Amino acid sequence: MSDREIIPIPDPEEQSQQAATAVFLRDFLDQYALPDEMPACPIGMKMLFEMARRYPSAFEIARQRRLIDPPPTVTRTLGWKAYCEHVMGCADCGEGGADPVVYDGRMANRPLTV
Repeated sequence: MSDREIIPIPDPEEQSQQAATAVFLRDFLDQYALPDEMPACPIGMKMLFEMARRYPSAFEIARQRRLIDPPPTVTRTLGWKAYCEHVMGCADCGEGGADPVVYDGRMANRPLTV
């Protein structure tokens, strides 16, 4: 038996991708100066982050419209649909005063808060 220790060699490509994602996340969050300005709860924000990463031009259009009434180029993306589905059922997003969103051409239903 050997007392050798296996030391993993980091993959430079994976490290580069992780660094790029970290920079993208920082830039994404820097859009919102205060936590109160965030349009959704942490789960909704994670969905918006993924949308921004996968559909950057669609996200930018939605962001310019304050994520309220984006055009079909945005509403057809899976990221937007997932975000709207979340917002429609999330009491935290509704309670936080997030603006209503448009889903498939109609206003998404907000959960009722008691």
